Amino acid sequence: MSVLLRVTTDRNVVGTAFADVTDLTAAIDASTTYIFRFVPQITTNATTTGARFSVNGPASPTGLRYGGGIVSGVGAANFGSQTAYNTAIFATTAGTGATARMCWIEGLIRNGSNSGTLALRYAAEVASPGQVNALTGSSGYLYTASDFTEFVRVTADRNVVGTAFADVTDMTLPVAASTDYTFHFCVHYTCNANTTGARFAVNGP
Repeated sequence: MSVLLRVTTDRNVVGTAFADVTDLTAAIDASTTYIFRFVPQITTNATTTGARFSVNGPASPTGLRYGGGIVSGVGAANFGSQTAYNTAIFATTAGTGATARMCWIEGLIRNGSNSGTLALRYAAEVASPGQVNALTGSSGYLYTASDFTEFVRVTADRNVVGTAFADVTDMTLPVAASTDYTFHFCVHYTCNANTTGARFAVNGP
């Protein structure tokens, strides 16, 4: 099952309490794994009002990881990741003001025995009159492995040591000559220390 979502008219939230972004919600089945991506286009009431994003869903998922980037200006963005509902991916303290910017939030949910609704949520960093606006055309999608003829998934933890790039085992696919492809890899990772950065690239024919 794949679902495409789109905000049909400007939406807003005032204050610091998380609320669902109207139109960016979808029903999900029990005992099913979904990959999701939300791309809100936002403004805020002031450049001193940060936008915060999270997700919510059915109780007791067996796995949840999501993260993304919150853009506050040209060349300015904050990045973060979470493993619990209703927790800001980053505690942003600067906003876009009246200039529309794009953000993205993506992740994976292994849903447990409860069906329900997966929702993108947003909040302002400061109390009223702090306001975040999700603009018309903001979008999202979610899908399962059965939606694709080619779907790859890491079946056990993998690692690389040192600075040389290496293939991520299980995340490789054959490609045909003279053919266009669109690809999307979503990697959940840890490092041996918080002073060790991770780098990613792709390789091909």
